Amino acid sequence: MDTKKLIKLLKNTQVMAYVVVGIILTTTMLLLFVKTPKDNFGNLINELTSLSETIRTHYKTKPDYWGLSKQSVTNIAPKNLIRNNKIISSIGKELVVGQNENGDMIMPSQRNFMISMNNLTRYACENILALEIADTNQYGLQKIVIRTATDTTEFEWGGKNPLPISQEEAKAHCKNKNSISWVFE
Repeated sequence: MDTKKLIKLLKNTQVMAYVVVGIILTTTMLLLFVKTPKDNFGNLINELTSLSETIRTHYKTKPDYWGLSKQSVTNIAPKNLIRNNKIISSIGKELVVGQNENGDMIMPSQRNFMISMNNLTRYACENILALEIADTNQYGLQKIVIRTATDTTEFEWGGKNPLPISQEEAKAHCKNKNSISWVFE
């Protein structure tokens, strides 16, 4: 091999090394600045708090939550959560508000409401349930209900299954398909 070919080969190798290093650096920077799903799970508590506080403020002067439903809540919900006339969380799941996990209309004299997320994977269920929530009734949270195809479990402040929910309890109660409901007063 003559000297000119060797120099040309070395230059090409050096250029390739720079390209590979550039790709690695670019990928690393993108991964550092892109939000991870865990970050979005963390935003969920703020969204639930904001939505429940908006609902409670709206109904403050009324005797109960009569008329609140999946359809009516979009008129009062924070605008940053509304997409296509639905309330969509930062993890891309609909937040369903009403008497039950289906968002049915609340009837007269009912003094609480549910905010639910349905069709959650085991991974999403475990991460959502393990989120840190306030340990007081400051936001009106009464309980959290987990529904699977075969089970319903309620967690309440000071109850048989107490709030907050530990990571171990979340893993024990979440299955392949789950619904989580937060019940507020």
